[in-house]
Amino acid sequence: MLEEVTEIIGREVYTPNAIYLGTVKDVVIDLDTNTIYGLFIERPNPALVEGGISVSVPYRWVSSIGDIVVLRYFPKFVKTGVKAPTPVASPGTGAAQQPGGGMSPAGTKTPTAT
Repeated sequence: MLEEVTEIIGREVYTPNAIYLGTVKDVVIDLDTNTIYGLFIERPNPALVEGGISVSVPYRWVSSIGDIVVLRYFPKFVKTGVKAPTPVASPGTGAAQQPGGGMSPAGTKTPTAT
């Protein structure tokens, strides 16, 4: 049994059809009523959310919380109008990088100023 709401953070979230949606990044709380409003899922499964754009799942869609979070409802596919960036090859290296940013020696994306 959960003792604190922060224990939800980091839990894996699954649809009613046992499809992995993502991991809880944060909990959205209505401070006026002290109730949980939703779960913020960062980088969700792109097979379920177009472009893998972060989404907030209404708490009323949650069926149960244990070692994982199981939803009672999630749409078959969420259209966001945003496509995931396509990796492009770096000249001369053959290594892929994300548009607008380079790759560090460890292979992680380096931040780009905007």
